[in-house]
Amino acid sequence: METTAVVDYEFLAASTAAGEPSSIYCGPPALVPKPRYALPIVRYAKTIFRLNDPIEVSLYPEQDGLWICESELVSSLAHGRTPEDALQAFGEDFSVLWDEIAKAPDESLAPDAQRLKVILCSLVRAVEKEQ
Repeated sequence: METTAVVDYEFLAASTAAGEPSSIYCGPPALVPKPRYALPIVRYAKTIFRLNDPIEVSLYPEQDGLWICESELVSSLAHGRTPEDALQAFGEDFSVLWDEIAKAPDESLAPDAQRLKVILCSLVRAVEKEQ
């Protein structure tokens, strides 16, 4: 049985600021399946995407030392030097998908993009801007 963890953005930010090692470690990628995490919200810059249900992502190290944050649901593959950087890159990808696909008129989108728009709109309950 596979389990999914919830990523706590505030904990990651606090531990990074304190110089503590990351709490996310999954070992060599060839030996361990890609761990999955449920993000209850997605953040990018000062934008918070409040979700109806958590979005599942895989967060794992690559052989070259970069970290990958991957969501099959929204076809996003983001990378960074640390797990936190990879999560931030995923947030940026998600934000771009929201702005360019979810907000676009249906008639301007290809069929694949229209399907992605339906997924995005069903995921996102609210979009908030932090002050």
